[in-house]
Amino acid sequence: MHACSWEPEDHLTPDLLRSYEKPLMPDSYRLEVAGVNFYHTIVTNLKGSSTAPMEAKVDLDVQRYLWNGKGVVAEHTGYKLYYKEDFFRFTTLPENWWYYLDLHGEGKAIDFPLKMKPVLSWTPIQYIKEKGELKKAPRAPVEKLKIHICKRAINSEHDLS
Repeated sequence: MHACSWEPEDHLTPDLLRSYEKPLMPDSYRLEVAGVNFYHTIVTNLKGSSTAPMEAKVDLDVQRYLWNGKGVVAEHTGYKLYYKEDFFRFTTLPENWWYYLDLHGEGKAIDFPLKMKPVLSWTPIQYIKEKGELKKAPRAPVEKLKIHICKRAINSEHDLS
């Protein structure tokens, strides 16, 4: 987990390069985990009042599968704009993933398009004590999805299909 390297393209096999360009479907468990993480992130944000960007834990290869060939390049570097219909491969999401209603039938929905970009970051720098000396601890890569949404007010009388 802590050992990572960047490889030149000529070190990569044709099958590996092909699977990057045309990703294979991840196993059902990984899609389910991605669905739960994405849904929880979106609904928590819709329920709250924050307008800050969100981060959902979704592995990069799962992201490539879900949105391969979808989205429109945004003006902000690395971001794409996505519409509700771009999520058709994300079958583990509940039908209501894009809106939140309370017990009074009032709430908020994503005002599409939403803006997303894949992010590869690292765990925070920290130190460990080894043989009486402080030493930098190994860091691990973290794969996630940065999401920006605009919200709109809705109620149960809106078309929510």
